[in-house]
Amino acid sequence: MLLAFSATYGDVVGEVDDTAGPVDDKSPNEAAYEPTERVKHCVDVELETASEADKEYCKDALREAKNNMEVHRLLEKGHDPDRPLDWQGRTKIILSTFRGEKDIVAELINFGQANVNAKAKTGHTALMYAAGEGHTDLIQLFLAAGSDVNAAVEGLAEGDERPSDYDASRAMLGYTALHFACMNSRLRATAMLLDAGADMQSKEHGGKTALEIALEAKSKHVRNKFKLLFENVEKLRAEDAAKAKTEL
Repeated sequence: MLLAFSATYGDVVGEVDDTAGPVDDKSPNEAAYEPTERVKHCVDVELETASEADKEYCKDALREAKNNMEVHRLLEKGHDPDRPLDWQGRTKIILSTFRGEKDIVAELINFGQANVNAKAKTGHTALMYAAGEGHTDLIQLFLAAGSDVNAAVEGLAEGDERPSDYDASRAMLGYTALHFACMNSRLRATAMLLDAGADMQSKEHGGKTALEIALEAKSKHVRNKFKLLFENVEKLRAEDAAKAKTEL
């Protein structure tokens, strides 16, 4: 998807390398990896026939899984890939996207059939995290798996979960993946989302479109790149619409 888009907009996206690279936090003195005690125990526990004690102990083991093999074994034992794993209601696919764990995300989608449109309590999706962090490889996975490119942050529900000093602007109410990509000047991510049909006119809580947020960047060079990208997309979409109209 990005390859086709970049072929058209190579002059736009080619000069700004904003793609998040792999995180390498290993050090020479780092000890050999060992799974947690919970994971070591739970990969051998069949949830459906487990004792109540084991079910309780293992219910959130996916949260501690650190690689795709651990995730695979837990899924084989009946773990729900869409189970909320923290107080924010984030599932494993959302947590792993936030950390840029591509192998785990791929395992959850391909083997676990995880819901790529799952939302945290705040309404954030994995695609939003991937867009904001510039993880273009993950964006490709999500779009191919059917992620809703125009899903928006809904914010905490009214009532006990929403604090009295709830600030819709700080909660980024109404932000879509496109808003997050533009907020962090992720040009390649933005290009991919636009190529997938992201709504350029969608507005966040304060009434700003994604482009308006992108144009708040400090760098004039970056602002110009985003402006050109959106202008070209708008032009292409208009041409496509006109062509479709004449073919009726």
